[in-house]
Amino acid sequence: MRGIPLNPVTCLKCARKKGAPKDQLCHACRIKSRSNPNKKFFWTSELDARLRSAYTNARNRKELTASLDYLQKLSGFTRVAILSRAAESSLSVPKRRWTTEDIDLLREQLGRQSKSAIARKLRRSYWSVKAKVSKLQLSARLTEGYSEQDLIEVLGVGRRTIQQWISRGWLLPRNGRVSEQTVARFLRAHPEQYNLRRVDEAWFKGVLFPVFGRELEKRIDL
Repeated sequence: MRGIPLNPVTCLKCARKKGAPKDQLCHACRIKSRSNPNKKFFWTSELDARLRSAYTNARNRKELTASLDYLQKLSGFTRVAILSRAAESSLSVPKRRWTTEDIDLLREQLGRQSKSAIARKLRRSYWSVKAKVSKLQLSARLTEGYSEQDLIEVLGVGRRTIQQWISRGWLLPRNGRVSEQTVARFLRAHPEQYNLRRVDEAWFKGVLFPVFGRELEKRIDL
């Protein structure tokens, strides 16, 4: 008879008072204990060890990619299955450290080129460079704003398109650079002019939503 049980049974797995007398398991634990007939990938202790080793020993994304390629070939698993297993095991992509050479290049170029251009040279994100400049308390006054080449890179358009926007008065450069405030106004006023699939997503969010940029800077490994 269903209802409030007079003699509750403790579940052997979760210790809740919802177990059944027959197997001493609650419904949720009983379902979890059943094998999934649709499951295609079965992880062994050896494969798990190789996955942990791939994330632990990789010094950068390139090395990690190579290790995961080998694991994928060895196991026959899909990339999605491997990445899902890594997420379940709390494994993360190794973060790239700033070297002395990186910092020296940053100091040398900061007064000459924009942070976007420096980021391309260092093969880092715009926000990684911006966060490092902030932490080192370096001055970027000479490179505030965006050059035409910077806008080409972050907006994913051609030079002719940028020049058309300038001729229409949507972007007004001063001393060859367009201020971030002007770019932000353009992005809000003319969303039909650019393709979000080509725009640098992190940069776009940081310009239109400054809170996103500040939070991202805090999370970036310096």
